[in-house]
Amino acid sequence: MDDCRGQCFDGASNMSGHISGLQKRILDVQRKALFVHCVGHCSNLAFQDAVAVVPECRDAMNLVKELINFIRESPKRLSWFTNFKDTGSPALRPLCPTRWTMRVSSVQSILDNYSELLPFLQDMSDTEKGEIGAKSNGFLKQLSTFSTFFSIKLLDIVFSKLESLARCLQSPKLSLTQAQSMVAVCMSALTSARDDNSFNDIWKKTCEDALTIGVQEPVVPRRRRPPRRLDNGSEGYQDETCEDLYRRVYFSSVDAVMSCLDNRFQSPAFGVARDDRGSSKW
Repeated sequence: MDDCRGQCFDGASNMSGHISGLQKRILDVQRKALFVHCVGHCSNLAFQDAVAVVPECRDAMNLVKELINFIRESPKRLSWFTNFKDTGSPALRPLCPTRWTMRVSSVQSILDNYSELLPFLQDMSDTEKGEIGAKSNGFLKQLSTFSTFFSIKLLDIVFSKLESLARCLQSPKLSLTQAQSMVAVCMSALTSARDDNSFNDIWKKTCEDALTIGVQEPVVPRRRRPPRRLDNGSEGYQDETCEDLYRRVYFSSVDAVMSCLDNRFQSPAFGVARDDRGSSKW
């Protein structure tokens, strides 16, 4: 224990707990054995936190998962879909919750096959009369809306930066200082993406793609009245245009990713790795 200078594992309470967790028990014996929450796991948790914060992204990710499982779990449906997709189009990638670099690839596979999925689901809805037909019709209605298409695009554009970071953080020869530098680079890229010019480019491209594929035009949702018990008489906020609505969603997503990254990568060990204030006592 005299030579121990670090301990690293995930955030399970029996390991990382600050009262009776393993890291606290080791620190009681060797105060120089700083605990570091696995940085790869931190990036994975930041991804999950950010998706959960933005309802549009949360719903889009759940739709991607359910749709891919719906098609791939049946050889009949998978073969049926193959008849609609182009020969050069990539296959649908399953969204694996236990791997840290297989989420954006699933989203990309949906975007790459979007124009084929719409007629496939329409054909299945018209042909199948039972529960399968009803599910197909439900997926079709969701994919046909601009809000769903924009949200899936947003997952691909914004959250792909987190996946690139997660892939780099899994290097077996990575130092803590290098990991922090990678996080800083990712934060800088997100900060650069948080401006009107970036959104305008994404908005223009998304509208053009939606028109080409045959997705419905964007509309401002109707104003919803709050429940009577929560109604204080004031008018709720309403976006004036569709562009204002999706600009708000875009900035909310970028802010959520940045905030979750910052929260997950707060550790006293990072200060020691930087050799800044307080490092002399170690």
